[in-house]
Amino acid sequence: MALVIGVDAGGTATRAVVVETADEVVLGSADGPAGNALSVPPDQLVARLTACLAECVRQAGIQPADIEAVVAGLAGFRAAPKAAETVRAAAAAAGLTCPVRVYSDVEVAFAGGSTEPDGVVLIAGTGASAARIRAFATVATADGAGWLLGDDGSGFWIARRALHAVLASFDGRGPRTELAPVLCAELETEQVTSQVVAAAMTQPPPRLARLAPLVLQVADAGDEVAAGIVESAVQHLARTARALEPDPDQPLVLAGGLIGAEGPLRSRVAAALSPSGRPAVAAVDPHQGAAVGAARLAALALAENKF
Repeated sequence: MALVIGVDAGGTATRAVVVETADEVVLGSADGPAGNALSVPPDQLVARLTACLAECVRQAGIQPADIEAVVAGLAGFRAAPKAAETVRAAAAAAGLTCPVRVYSDVEVAFAGGSTEPDGVVLIAGTGASAARIRAFATVATADGAGWLLGDDGSGFWIARRALHAVLASFDGRGPRTELAPVLCAELETEQVTSQVVAAAMTQPPPRLARLAPLVLQVADAGDEVAAGIVESAVQHLARTARALEPDPDQPLVLAGGLIGAEGPLRSRVAAALSPSGRPAVAAVDPHQGAAVGAARLAALALAENKF
């Protein structure tokens, strides 16, 4: 038996868990703000990770010296050259002296939904991306290009498309939609083009992405414009997964707030992928799944002496 910490640091939030490896029992957990290595300044990221690491150890009722390994999955890890140093600095600041490894957020998400080492993971939350995984490491990716250039079908993508439809309904470029009163109320603005633009432009992408559940609610209530946006998001996400040509004999893990366990689009994305006969396996838990996946990778590295 060993005690390890798994961390999932994404574009919206960070979670750290202390796990007892024999039965994957979570002994303590802690949450924090976004941990994207590309968008959060290094000193701020160190502070956020340090706080999460220290708090999950405290919640577990143990000492830092009891932890034998840490694995952290960070959004933006592959493109941020000093991300691993940042995680190690945070671990040291939290009093941890054990080995530390850093993965991407997609790799720990895959491990959170599969004990098999090979397959494909599709993630949709604030952003959206897919990765082919071999031996729990990324060998190919699709999308994940960020809110400006990609993340098709993501929460931010849905929110942006919905706001575009609202603006189009105001000036006659598009049909009337119930998205207008619902989103304007959420943004605390009048149904006026200039006010909606001003309100939206002051919001960071993760906050705008929180409009996505409202778009889904309006779609479920029968609004055709909202329903079209949601259906387009589903098809975009399915296309992203199919781009990596998943092997029908390997797991295809669905993760993230939109399509992970309990995610509002999980069943629809799974259905969009089902004609190919490929399996879809949701992440173990919508809140702790990826962090537990990171802990699973820590346990595996300990067992194989790979630190």
